[in-house]
Amino acid sequence: MFRRTPLAWLQISRQKARLLVATAGIAFADLLMFVQLGTQDALFDSQVRPYA
Repeated sequence: MFRRTPLAWLQISRQKARLLVATAGIAFADLLMFVQLGTQDALFDSQVRPYA
């Protein structure tokens, strides 16, 4: 029937540089979250291990 392309997809596909910058920003934020979780886990393990 009607093949409509969503507005968001049209905006993303027209501006490739903005898409790459946004994707890189999200990837960097994910990296920071995983670093924070790893650091928190390492600190917790270093405090629990001597007493276990």
